[in-house]
Amino acid sequence: MYIWGDKLKPTITAVVPYYNMGRYIADAVNSLLNQTWQDLDIIVVNDGSDEENTRALQQFEDNPRIKNIYQENRGGQIARSNGYRMAEGKYVIFLDADDTFESTFAEKAVAILETNQDICLVSCLGRFFGDRNGINKRQPYTVENILAGRSHSGAGMFRKSDWESMPGKDSNLPYGQDWDFWVSMIARGKKAYRIEEFLYNYRRHGDSIISRRRSRDKKKTDVIGTLLEKHKELYTQYPQVASELAAERTADIGFSMPRFMELKKQKYKLILFMASLPGFNKTLNKVAQKAGNKLDYFNSL
Repeated sequence: MYIWGDKLKPTITAVVPYYNMGRYIADAVNSLLNQTWQDLDIIVVNDGSDEENTRALQQFEDNPRIKNIYQENRGGQIARSNGYRMAEGKYVIFLDADDTFESTFAEKAVAILETNQDICLVSCLGRFFGDRNGINKRQPYTVENILAGRSHSGAGMFRKSDWESMPGKDSNLPYGQDWDFWVSMIARGKKAYRIEEFLYNYRRHGDSIISRRRSRDKKKTDVIGTLLEKHKELYTQYPQVASELAAERTADIGFSMPRFMELKKQKYKLILFMASLPGFNKTLNKVAQKAGNKLDYFNSL
């Protein structure tokens, strides 16, 4: 516990966004209750689950360490944000309702954050279980990999004070708040740390293997424009990374005029930004050639 004002607060708050995961929620919550670091409370945010799956949360009603919160269905990112706003812990972790942590993660993460003020976030290695077993491969924690989204993970612990101090944080991003947070902290000279142990377990079940991947990829490309514009000063210091991201975004929108007009309306201004990046034309030419289009298309816009 720690003292905030005249009240004792838990050291860690875990936020669990929940939508129709009644079969798995007990595993997720128990993996938090069974942490070796016991000074931890839990907020489960029910994102408009159906009646049967809402009843599954009744098993936690008598546990003083668990709060159940209900919201109309607005998506997991909004559920995370609402849970975060109610978090009282010095440190915060997010856990998907069908995943689990190994029992020592919280203790090891707290030890690192307590002794290293320049580290803003602690994550770990992850593995798949359920319908698919294996390792969730992530690139090493270099600045380039973090900017490119090749190493960030939602499985991490961070200081609430660092999140609160993040300039221009956007709680309405449909995806990528954690990525945005990582990039913002890098811009401020902070670091991320990965525990080289498999302490996070990603459950794979049914059609979620395909649907999650498709949803994740689409959302990633949707948020790239926002990140490039918001963190332009930082990304221009790493032109190769910025070029690759811009090319990925451009490839996803299919080189169609309607989609470019949509981007302009959203004020992403990606085309001008891409044109300013050294080496981007070379990268884009490869993408355009593969898609059967020409770079001249952009020059005509």
